[in-house]
Amino acid sequence: MNEQTVLTAAIAAKRCSKQPFCLDFSTCTDITDGAAMVLGDIAEWQLDPRDKPVLLLNGLKLLADSSAHHLGRCSYRIVLNGLDKLSDAAAASLSNSGNCGEAGGPGLDGLTELSDTAAKYLSRCQLPPSLNSLANLSETAALTFSRCNWYSLELNGLTNLPDSVAQHLENFRGDEIHLNGIKQLSDFAAQCFAKFKGRYLALCGLESLTELQAESLRRFKGRYLALDGLTALSPAAAESLTKFRGTWISLQGLTHPSPDVRKILKAGHGTCNCP
Repeated sequence: MNEQTVLTAAIAAKRCSKQPFCLDFSTCTDITDGAAMVLGDIAEWQLDPRDKPVLLLNGLKLLADSSAHHLGRCSYRIVLNGLDKLSDAAAASLSNSGNCGEAGGPGLDGLTELSDTAAKYLSRCQLPPSLNSLANLSETAALTFSRCNWYSLELNGLTNLPDSVAQHLENFRGDEIHLNGIKQLSDFAAQCFAKFKGRYLALCGLESLTELQAESLRRFKGRYLALDGLTALSPAAAESLTKFRGTWISLQGLTHPSPDVRKILKAGHGTCNCP
């Protein structure tokens, strides 16, 4: 193993002694338990409440449970976007990290799968983890995440959204849901998201929207609805969207609407934001 790619206790201690705002070890592809122990023992110091100290370990492809155990004590936000798998034990440990000010939940944007048990552990994070590469979400995991009090739930890697999953996500307790990888939405899922009680709903991957789906989504009682992936709308769907009573609907992908659609949107209540 190339020593230059291994994060050792000595390397970690030298960098941590300077207490920098950002600890970037992304060139390292492996970490010793000793280094993880050093990083886990970083003492908190006086920070502006707006500061978000971060520990970048994006080069790691695997994370031993023993190392995760030590990293779980770290007050920094830990970013491990190189991992494509995470054990249940590691998820349990990482759920305790990032508790310094507004540091944030663990960054796990490389994960393509997540067990229901791991989802349960990550739901204990004070702030939301980043999980934007998950291709699928089980009904159990959706139920677990729906009960979290995070300000935001971002699952932009999802491309398939079963109705049973949508039915749970509508009950998410936070302010924002981001599902920008979904290209097609069922009529039932549209009805579910209309019931979401947050303020922001982002479905920027949608490639089409039926009149029935538009009629459902315009009933969303939040402030912002983002549908930037749409490149075309029927006059009937456009008419429904103009009835949205929030602050705005973003339609930035609608660069060349038909004359009829343009006229309808222009005559609406000014909530449809398009080029």
